[in-house]
Amino acid sequence: MSVRGKIAVRKAPPAGIDPSALISGVVAGLALSVAASILIAIAVHYTALTESRLPAVVFIVGLASMFLAGLAAARKSYSRVLLHGVLAALFYALLTSLVSVLFLPGAGGAMVLRNLILAIPTGVLGGIVGVYL
Repeated sequence: MSVRGKIAVRKAPPAGIDPSALISGVVAGLALSVAASILIAIAVHYTALTESRLPAVVFIVGLASMFLAGLAAARKSYSRVLLHGVLAALFYALLTSLVSVLFLPGAGGAMVLRNLILAIPTGVLGGIVGVYL
């Protein structure tokens, strides 16, 4: 925003997709995943939480991270907030799926497809909430 005299002039929103909004959304999702992973590791070590419950917990953390990615991207973008929310969630899902496939021997196509399908409604919800925050 620039000020000319006493009138504030706001710059027009970018016409296309804002890469910085997408990057900030993906980074926010990854930050939540890392923080939650650390807390889960501490909980497994110091409490009676068993490793058999970890797949459900990791699934919920993944959904929350996709939601946060969509929310953060929508908050940062000036226009097309739902598109930014969906794309940020999809990029997060692609990135985490790629890392899973590379480093986990059991990860495969079904998991990647599930994450990509779930990223769409989760990113939309994050985008909707991000508009109103």
